[in-house]
Amino acid sequence: MGIDKEDIRGIIHFNIHRGLLSRGGRADRDGNISNCILLYSEIGEIKLRRLIRHNTPTRKQIKAVLDSLMNRVGGGGGGSGLVYVNVKRLAYDLGLD
Repeated sequence: MGIDKEDIRGIIHFNIHRGLLSRGGRADRDGNISNCILLYSEIGEIKLRRLIRHNTPTRKQIKAVLDSLMNRVGGGGGGSGLVYVNVKRLAYDLGLD
């Protein structure tokens, strides 16, 4: 949001979004009572649910990433415990978005 103030008494969100819970808390940084108002439509909720469903990895996808990372750790990491990963390459290799 770009606002770093402690005395904000109210926030109005004009659309529902993924970061809603974390952003609503910006109105009460000083501990005083504040209000957060959400204006949204059913279409906005449907779009958000689709976005979350599309962007949430399946168990199979998570396992594929973990298996790939574990293979890198065990495959000559030099014992340092560090694994350097090109995220775009990893996603491409595993067929992930």
